[in-house]
Amino acid sequence: MMTMNILIIDVEAVMRKGIKRIVANTFSEHNVFEAASTEEALIMMEWDHMDIVFIDITLPRMDGLTFIENYAYRFPDTKWVAMTAKDNYRLSHLRKAMRLRVTDCLLKPFGKSELREILDTLIRPD
Repeated sequence: MMTMNILIIDVEAVMRKGIKRIVANTFSEHNVFEAASTEEALIMMEWDHMDIVFIDITLPRMDGLTFIENYAYRFPDTKWVAMTAKDNYRLSHLRKAMRLRVTDCLLKPFGKSELREILDTLIRPD
C-alpha cells in the first residue's frame, strides 16, 4: 500500500488533533497534515498532493463546501470528507456536498469507529 497524505481542515485545534491521533494510531504509514483555515489548506495542497481531505463546512471567511466548489477541479484525485456539527447540519449542505461529489460526510461529534470506518473505505477501497 502506498503512503497517503491526509489533510484535516478545521478551525478547532482539538478536532484536528483528535482526528490526527486516530489516523496515526490506526494507519501509521500515512502522513497527516493540519490546516486551521482554507487559506492555509490551499497553500499545503499546492505544495503537496493530498489524497484525502477532511474539511469542516462551517469555516470562517470561506466555508468548506465553497472551498471544494472553487478548488476541487485543481485536485481531481483528492477524496473529500465534509464535516459539520450536528446542530449546524442542514439538508441543503448535504445536497450541495452530493453535487460536489464529496466522498463522505461526518456529523460532529463522531466516534473513533465511525472515523476509522470512513478511513478504511477511503484507504482500502477494494
